[in-house]
Amino acid sequence: MKENERYYFEFDLDWDKLKYLEKKYNSVKPLLDEDLINFKDFLNRLQQIRN
Repeated sequence: MKENERYYFEFDLDWDKLKYLEKKYNSVKPLLDEDLINFKDFLNRLQQIRN
C-alpha cells in the first residue's frame, strides 16, 4: 500500500439490531460490573493471604 493511500468502506447499518444490542448490553452491564468488583475483591484477599 502506498503512503497516503486510503480505503473507504460504506456502512450499511442495521439500526434495529444496534438498538437491540445496546439494550442487551445495558441490561448486562451492571451484572458485569458486579462480577468484576467481586473478582477484584477476591484477588485482593488472595494477595493479603500471601503477604
